[in-house]
Amino acid sequence: MISELTSFQQFGATATLSAGYQSGTEVAALGVNQSRRVEKQDGVYQNLPREGALQQDVAQVLRRLVRELAAKVDGGEAAWEMLCLLIHRSCQKHSLDLWPRDKEQVPLKVIRGALVDEVHQQFSPWIYQVTRLYKDKEHAEVEYTIGPIPVNDGIGKEVITRLTANMVTNHTFYTDSNGRDFLKRVRDYREDWDLQVTQPVAGNYYPVNLGMYVTDGKYELSVLVDRAVGASSIQDGQIEMMFHRRILYDDGRGVGEPLDETVCVDSKCDGLVARGTYYVNVNKLGHGAHWRRTQGQKVYSPFLLGFAHEDESSWKSYSVVKASMMDANYSLPDNVAIITLQYLDDGTTLLRLAHLFQAAEDPQYSVMAKVELKKFFGKRTIKELTETNLSANQKKSAMRKLKWRVVGDTESSPAPITGRPVDSQALVVELGPMEIRTFLLKL
Repeated sequence: MISELTSFQQFGATATLSAGYQSGTEVAALGVNQSRRVEKQDGVYQNLPREGALQQDVAQVLRRLVRELAAKVDGGEAAWEMLCLLIHRSCQKHSLDLWPRDKEQVPLKVIRGALVDEVHQQFSPWIYQVTRLYKDKEHAEVEYTIGPIPVNDGIGKEVITRLTANMVTNHTFYTDSNGRDFLKRVRDYREDWDLQVTQPVAGNYYPVNLGMYVTDGKYELSVLVDRAVGASSIQDGQIEMMFHRRILYDDGRGVGEPLDETVCVDSKCDGLVARGTYYVNVNKLGHGAHWRRTQGQKVYSPFLLGFAHEDESSWKSYSVVKASMMDANYSLPDNVAIITLQYLDDGTTLLRLAHLFQAAEDPQYSVMAKVELKKFFGKRTIKELTETNLSANQKKSAMRKLKWRVVGDTESSPAPITGRPVDSQALVVELGPMEIRTFLLKL
């Protein structure tokens, strides 16, 4: 299904301009397959490509170009002025340049085993990637190590990975919102206003905490991440994620400083090293949600192993499970997760339960779920149960939810499915799609 995997395209900017501007010189925008001739007539440069053709951040390709063009286009200041006009924005006298792509094939090291196969790739001395295929898993696992990003050449860099599939996705992709709902994104489009595209790359990037996916009506290409990243789909059938960056100059967008964090040891300072893992899977249409939710929960809440020094007689006794809080014959539904289970100082227990699926996401799991608290707590007796708001600082019975009328909103969407109040005798919690319920219990 995945026809091409282009990993860690090494950009200092997402486009660049060919050096050597003078009257009648070709201007090339790498990555957008477009070039134009720049003509100077009566002191004015004509036929300048607009910013959208050059993608984002071309404002930052000027540092080296100004130096090279100073003798070619009426001096350095004229070269600077021309490039500022070219990108249709105000300019500061610093820039980034594109790091040329290495056209040679990245060498592969394949390691095969009884449980997992690995493919090792080293793209540069500071970019390393391991792709794993486990025998009992339906997805691929990719672990990356990036950094410290070198800047001895005076050029900042952004490191992305791009997955390309032969899918027609109609400008559409889906990203999570704080690890919960997946929201529909349409490239170069906003539902609430007419978007004038001036940032074709940055304007289509979104924060991703859990993952994203694209679909073409037959298949779903999904990616899950183990940390927050920026991601997008700049072209149909593509998933692009930025994993690391080191920029030497402020971009003029409010931060007020360059993104150039370093760690210093014995007066030697290096950039940060980013290590992480992402997971890739291809499913038939409608079958990807279950993998995204269940695997996403495993990524978010992995098993934690603890080790300690013990003598043999002691650790043998620990190897036998003597008791469990949950009833031995009971387990949570696949569409429910424990968000919080915490013993508080006042003797109460804080419990949060969450429905993992959103409405209409999966025909089998986007339904009402039930959790039996008596079996959940096994042999322990629930003496008192109080439902609260999400922050657990107000009883739900005391909450007064305001209903707002929106001017011009005539759309009547169906009310979300929510669980009923918990019966004090049955102690069964109902959860509708995407619902989170919070309880304080006395055991």
